[in-house]
Amino acid sequence: MNKKLFIGYFLFSLCFRFELTAGGDLDFDNLKIDLETIKNVENEFLIKKLDAFNKQEQKSLVKGLDEDKVEVVEERSFSNVNDNKLQEKKKFERHFLNKESLDFYKYPAFPPYALPYDKNNLVFISVGSLWANKCFSPSGSCHNMAENVFKANHIYLKDILTVSKLLKNSLLSSTGGSGTPFVHDDTKHYFYQLADQELKFNASFRKTFVNFSLQHFFEKIGTSLGIMFPVVNRKNNIVMESKMSVAMRNNLSTYTPQFFDNYENLEDFFDHILQAKGIGYNKHDSEVGFGDLTFFANTSIKDRHFQSLILGAKVVAPTSYREGSADRLWNPDLGNGGFWEIGAFFSGYKKVDDNINPNFFFEFSLPLPSNLYKRIPQRKIYDGVTPAPGANVGDKLLMGGTDVQFKNAYNVLDSDVAMMADQSVGIKMKKGSQIVFRFGNVIDKFLSRKSFLDIYYEFRGKNRDYASRSNFDTNYDTINLNKNSFEAEHKIAANFLYQFSHFKRMAVGCIYTIYGRNVPKTLEFNISFNKDF
Repeated sequence: MNKKLFIGYFLFSLCFRFELTAGGDLDFDNLKIDLETIKNVENEFLIKKLDAFNKQEQKSLVKGLDEDKVEVVEERSFSNVNDNKLQEKKKFERHFLNKESLDFYKYPAFPPYALPYDKNNLVFISVGSLWANKCFSPSGSCHNMAENVFKANHIYLKDILTVSKLLKNSLLSSTGGSGTPFVHDDTKHYFYQLADQELKFNASFRKTFVNFSLQHFFEKIGTSLGIMFPVVNRKNNIVMESKMSVAMRNNLSTYTPQFFDNYENLEDFFDHILQAKGIGYNKHDSEVGFGDLTFFANTSIKDRHFQSLILGAKVVAPTSYREGSADRLWNPDLGNGGFWEIGAFFSGYKKVDDNINPNFFFEFSLPLPSNLYKRIPQRKIYDGVTPAPGANVGDKLLMGGTDVQFKNAYNVLDSDVAMMADQSVGIKMKKGSQIVFRFGNVIDKFLSRKSFLDIYYEFRGKNRDYASRSNFDTNYDTINLNKNSFEAEHKIAANFLYQFSHFKRMAVGCIYTIYGRNVPKTLEFNISFNKDF
């Protein structure tokens, strides 16, 4: 019945238009109808046709249709029929419009600032969690997360304690010895004995976030302006796993000075070293607060080959940065480390068919130089003359006291691990620029008519950091600050998206780091919801 009605309405409309074109008049109860009258009636019917939808959706639904399809609907729509026939028409048109709107909004799970939307406002909320206990080294091999934290794959006690290094190299003397009567021997001091003790750590982190984003479209300038602000909880776990051998424990029990008179074990000794440096050591260090604010602007580019092209720029404000982060062994950073950033991005999506719908996203970020407090290794220098050899080191070297004395000239760094340098100082740092590129495909009608699957690959690359040496004491060594600071990261991701209506949709996603250099091997799960209004 619907097919017959459709054919009848279509033929009637053709005849009707033919009469107008030929210059003839149609008479309905002596009523003369011209072309303008017909258009008014047709437009009135189209407005009635949309009554079943939310009034706020009418403009976008019509806007989402192709012009030729609207014309077909108009030709079908004009007819002087009874209420039952009108209901049949509306039912068909409602299905037609819904299908088109779903196709129009079949877009990938882009970042919120690169999403297309049809109304004047877009709100986006996402919740997610990611964690890692492994990392990729500079060579690309997989190791414990501690290597990424300390920028070193092996750490020995002499690398972080200067008196231990100097005593091991016979540049200091000590009060060490053994036996009764006492026999002096520098090698019997626990600074010497533990110099080659490796310090092994097991590190991991978990980061949970709630991300809010709101943007508004300004018609006069044809641009959207928005803000994105996250709330972040990060927990860093770092536990020392090193243990002293039985032989070492026996030696330290008999040699003078007695190690176990001052410290319970190796971890207690390590903790005292960090305390002397002013570094807090918390095995499970956590932080909760606002992440970095992001301000952005974007505009839509019309192109007949793409369903969506978005070009924009953003500015990141380091609102999460707190001074004193250098006074914690592994600070739970909630943002980018204290840098203002400017960036540009570009996203696109092309509809081909149900199974092939390619999309891409590109972003470039340039951090601005920032004055930060960092732990920087400092050179410790002794000329072999002043103070006189044999004098107590005292406070000239960390933990020196009266146990060690000056002996030979030396020139060494107070730490070979930057994060464990003896003190923190202010320095101007420039974080490396960064690019992000992703390419993916959307599969339509995945599991249901209103859902689809977005699968993509993402690459992120970051240049090495730079520490300014202008007006900076040359006794400080900034090389370790830049060590292994370049990054390369390869990720794969899958997002299941469901569209509740033309203006409401949600996504559930998983992102996994498959390979990289100087980056953690992360696994992330997230869920998001966004709505036009």
